[in-house]
Amino acid sequence: MAVCHPVRTWRAVHYLREFPIVNVSVSASDTESVKWIFNPRRPWKLSSFVSSYIELPSPLSLYWQGQAKQNIRKATARAKSEGYKVRPVDPSEVEKIVIQIGEDSGWKRHELDGVIDQVFKGTQWNLHDVRGAICVAVVDGEDRPVAFCLGAQTGNVVRNIWAYTAHRGNVRWLCFSGYVEEVSARGAKFIVESSPWALSAGNDVFAERLGFKPARIRNLYGGSGQEKSIQ
Repeated sequence: MAVCHPVRTWRAVHYLREFPIVNVSVSASDTESVKWIFNPRRPWKLSSFVSSYIELPSPLSLYWQGQAKQNIRKATARAKSEGYKVRPVDPSEVEKIVIQIGEDSGWKRHELDGVIDQVFKGTQWNLHDVRGAICVAVVDGEDRPVAFCLGAQTGNVVRNIWAYTAHRGNVRWLCFSGYVEEVSARGAKFIVESSPWALSAGNDVFAERLGFKPARIRNLYGGSGQEKSIQ
């Protein structure tokens, strides 16, 4: 294909090279757990080509400052005023919460199982075993989970796996706010998501408002050593 269309190939390579490189830190002993960074079979979703990322500042309070974060600040405050709370979820609870929220959303169990299989397709994880899992849930006034956000951490980077809510609107923003807090508390610096063009239109807008930017993700311990981190 490259031989047949050399100009298109050159343009594609040039386009990819325009994206900044973000170096994450994953030790050599942990690289088996992060095939999502180096998966050439699914570059549009999981590879080292282009992903979306957030770099969490220090102190974390800086993340919510500025006009760009006005939506998340207001929506999070509204969700809290409506009686919703966000809390971390122990890995042993993740499966139960995911199934409950899915069924509360109207999915039949066989439909939900199909969604779960699709979410984890191409990864080394499943709902019973998400190594390095980071998960938060939003609960209502009766302490019933209505939303969750799930990711997996290796080194100083967290890859988003799945987020879902049975209640649209403000709950979604509160869930991600709690997720950011938990990721930071675990010592991670980066949150990595699919590239913008792999997201639905609605999720792309949501991700942009949260501060996700496209970049080429590289591992300091797995790259060529020639990459330069963005500051």
